[in-house]
Amino acid sequence: MLIAIFSDLHDNLNNWHLFIKKINQLNIKILLFLGDLTSNETLKIIGNDFKHTIYLVSGNADLYNNNTLKKYPHLKHLGESNIITIDNLNIGLSHFPKLAKELIYKNKKKLDFVFYGHSHKPYLEIINNTYLVNPGNLNDLISPTFVLLNTNNKHIKLKRI
Repeated sequence: MLIAIFSDLHDNLNNWHLFIKKINQLNIKILLFLGDLTSNETLKIIGNDFKHTIYLVSGNADLYNNNTLKKYPHLKHLGESNIITIDNLNIGLSHFPKLAKELIYKNKKKLDFVFYGHSHKPYLEIINNTYLVNPGNLNDLISPTFVLLNTNNKHIKLKRI
């Protein structure tokens, strides 16, 4: 299965529409959003545009509220950081690099991937056999990026929209 991971949209709806077009072409059914969506209005658009599961964590620029989140049951809010399991892969999510590394070092469960945002720069490092990955950001006006994860072979690929 292909999963798309993205971060730091910052209400850039033009890039969101380009991103969702690409995601639909790839027939992706799960998104991992690493924070800084920002407003209630953007949350509503995302909730209406993508009807499949979106796991999301909070970022420092998120201004949406829980009442808006509750209107979209396919949006699974995980707090500031959390761990999910998809296709037998343990995946950590956080907006912040420090919390992402804490997931690796402090968790008793072996993690396959930990994804984080915040810095707006694509990044890859392997720590204790865990891939620590930043997909860049969707807000960038010149080169917005996201990551595709193939859960069948654990392959990750940086993509531009």
